[in-house]
Amino acid sequence: MPRFLLLLAPEYRSGAELSPAELGARTARFAQWVAGLRREGTLRGGGRLDPHAMRVTLDPDGPRIESGSGGAAAVGHFFVIETSSWGSACAAATSCPGARPGSVDVFAIDTEPIETAGGCR
Repeated sequence: MPRFLLLLAPEYRSGAELSPAELGARTARFAQWVAGLRREGTLRGGGRLDPHAMRVTLDPDGPRIESGSGGAAAVGHFFVIETSSWGSACAAATSCPGARPGSVDVFAIDTEPIETAGGCR
């Protein structure tokens, strides 16, 4: 069955804009969504990304390491799900309260082993 990577990029608002009750309700909806993926047998993994990212740029002059690339700071959580189709993966993404408001990027995961796909040797 196909696997998909969901990258959640919520538009964070400052905590001052949300009351404790609103923040608690949002967290509860997100936890229920994750629990639903588990119950369905769809969830294969995931977690929260530390917003302190490093970017390694591989230039002809040699590698450059930079902190604060912005990529991980924009993405709050990631999930690997296994579902029957792109449509099912997009349905899971659209039902996610953890990135509302915000976006969810959906990527199909190539499950062919890298050794046979002509990648790393």
